[in-house]
Amino acid sequence: MAEAKNCSSLAGKTVAVVSLGCAKNRIDSEEILGRLTGSGLIFTDNLDGAAVIIVNTCAFTDEAKEESIAVMRRLVRRRRGRYPIIVAAGCLAQRWASHLARKMPELDAVVGVNSYEDILSLLERCGEEGAGQRVLVQPPPAGYRSLGPRLLTTPPYSAYLKIAEGCSNRCHYCVIPSIRGPYRSRPPEDILQEAEQLIRLGARELNLVAQDITLYGRDLPVKTGLVELVRKLVRLPGLTWLRLLYAYPTRVEDDLLRLLAEEEKLCPYLDIPLQHVEDQVLAAMGRPYGREDVLDLLSRIERISPGVVLRTTLMVGHPGETREMFARLMDFIRRHPFDHLGVFSFSPQEGTVAAGLQPAVPRRVRERRRRELMQLQQRIALGLKRRYLGRELAVLVEGRNRRGYYYGRTAFQAPEVDGKVFWRSRREIPPGELVAVKITGITPYDLVGIFRGRFS
Repeated sequence: MAEAKNCSSLAGKTVAVVSLGCAKNRIDSEEILGRLTGSGLIFTDNLDGAAVIIVNTCAFTDEAKEESIAVMRRLVRRRRGRYPIIVAAGCLAQRWASHLARKMPELDAVVGVNSYEDILSLLERCGEEGAGQRVLVQPPPAGYRSLGPRLLTTPPYSAYLKIAEGCSNRCHYCVIPSIRGPYRSRPPEDILQEAEQLIRLGARELNLVAQDITLYGRDLPVKTGLVELVRKLVRLPGLTWLRLLYAYPTRVEDDLLRLLAEEEKLCPYLDIPLQHVEDQVLAAMGRPYGREDVLDLLSRIERISPGVVLRTTLMVGHPGETREMFARLMDFIRRHPFDHLGVFSFSPQEGTVAAGLQPAVPRRVRERRRRELMQLQQRIALGLKRRYLGRELAVLVEGRNRRGYYYGRTAFQAPEVDGKVFWRSRREIPPGELVAVKITGITPYDLVGIFRGRFS
């Protein structure tokens, strides 16, 4: 999607990006690559041969921060006489720029999430003889700001599409609002234009992302909303699947559920991060709902859009979560099962309300609860998948593994976070094709089947 202009002193040099964390971070990485390759740099996925390496970091949990730092240290050690420019970008760079620069003087630059417009000039200065370490961190802009065309790092048949930046929910455990700033909706015409570009490049599946897609449009001068945006997107020719990720529990409206039930191109899939269901824990988290609200939401989904597959995320070990509260959470999930479920253990983040709350849950207890909940989910997921046995499903082909199995995803499996479908076939099947697979086997995460031909 990016057009080279060869106007930079770095033109002709290779650039690689290591993108960590969420899909929204991946989009940032793709926009950075689009800007740099549009100025003459050449993208490579070979870190050993890259002249510029950008690590797009994550800071959502302690584990994410540790992974980001470990990746950067590993890259610095691998220089081995070569001197590529190594840059820390992303959420960790925005939140801890000074600390990161001081602790890792080997980094050539540290650039925050609100400074990507200036990343090319920053890299050019880093490439000058005798240049010292550069640090560039700015506050968030007033509105949504895009760097321009992206260079896709996903397969062409599937792409993420960001519809907003920032977050205004202010959950007590989360640092994202302090890093990314308040919620800023992207103008609908920009979203539609990029969607058309992605489809022209071969995208059959578009995955809408934001910190909260259900808040979309409420801050725009001309009032619009997610339902209006989705209605326009599904009318685009060439689109097969449109998927909704990150819906806030209190903002899932009946109109959206009706659209999920009626619109063929809209995947029967909804990602709603609940975090917890106990009133006391949710209040401590700063989440403005309780158990009865969650039950009402699940009831409305079942009544209005009964075929929708649900994904959620839960957090265990938040300060104040007792053994009894955790047991009730486990019981809730048994009674109200989710097809897909991820679990975080609470990770105290400096500067957040939750970091100072008491009583704290010991780390070993937090981790044990996470394991117990995931073990429960594996049993639940296996049971739920039995309903697919003997059914013929539409599958978007992704590739073929070393064991000779083709693999892909159904409309109720999101990229990267959910399972896959596996099957064998004697015919060559190109990635991006939609095929029919009859399901003959299941695991907690994946489906196995028999190839039936092209899906019609």
